[in-house]
Amino acid sequence: MVIIFSWDSIIASWQIWETSPDPGGLPRYPIKAMIIVAFVLLIFQGISETIKNVAILQNRIAPQEENHDTGL
Repeated sequence: MVIIFSWDSIIASWQIWETSPDPGGLPRYPIKAMIIVAFVLLIFQGISETIKNVAILQNRIAPQEENHDTGL
C-alpha cells in the first residue's frame, strides 16, 4: 500500500526536480524514490523468507540454529 499511495508524490517530485527549501538545499527527489526501493526490497525479502520456510516445512532443507550467544 505504501508503494501505491506514495507513487504519485514521488513521480511529481521527479518531474519538478524537488529540492529542499533551504538555500542550496539538497535534492529531495532521489530520497523520495528510496521509499519505493525500500519497500520493493522488503517485498523481495518476504518472498525469500516464504520460499525458505516452505522448503523447511517440506524437509528439503534443515532449519538453521539461531545463535543467541551475547558473548558475555
